[in-house]
Amino acid sequence: MEDIVFIAGGAELLSDVGPLWEQLRDFHAQISKDFSHEIRAKSFHERGEEILTSVGAGLLRVDIVHAKEDAVGYCITSLREDLTGEVESIFVRETHRSLGLGSQLMSRALEWLDALGCTKKELWVLYGNERALEFYRTFAFFPRRIVLEQTAAGKR
Repeated sequence: MEDIVFIAGGAELLSDVGPLWEQLRDFHAQISKDFSHEIRAKSFHERGEEILTSVGAGLLRVDIVHAKEDAVGYCITSLREDLTGEVESIFVRETHRSLGLGSQLMSRALEWLDALGCTKKELWVLYGNERALEFYRTFAFFPRRIVLEQTAAGKR
């Protein structure tokens, strides 16, 4: 197995995950037929601003996995002032899946939240991404509600 290195930091690392986030965005656009146009239209800069705004005065952690100096995965985790933690985004490049890297990223994120006294943990999964649901179940995350959203094309 090639040399795997995990790097952790804060908002200063956010821009480093941009190319990987774009791969995740494209995957989401493929599985979300109803919202693919909106998903493809979002830039990483916009998503990064959303994350920073939602965190507000809370804390942000960015973990990046490197293999042979190339970023192959990341996890962005936030802790809001009310001690609600959120796994904002997680992704491992397809070439490096099934090596346990996603599980290591999740474990690091959850340990960080626990160490800071997080009282509630949540994450969002795009409808149709059943594989992600299976992954998150191993960390005791379960669906709580379904939110329906009208598409731009569906407005009257």
